[in-house]
Amino acid sequence: MFETITNNSNIQDNELILFAEVAESIAATSKRTEKAALLGDYFRKLCDTA
Repeated sequence: MFETITNNSNIQDNELILFAEVAESIAATSKRTEKAALLGDYFRKLCDTA
């Protein structure tokens, strides 16, 4: 059971890191279409892991 909790924690940590990376990329660009593409990719990755 403890291993399952640890694995879930690692998955949540990875999702948080991915979110932070996407947020930094969005902040780094002024192009709305690029921001939308970055968010779209992020949401697709979330759906793939769910």
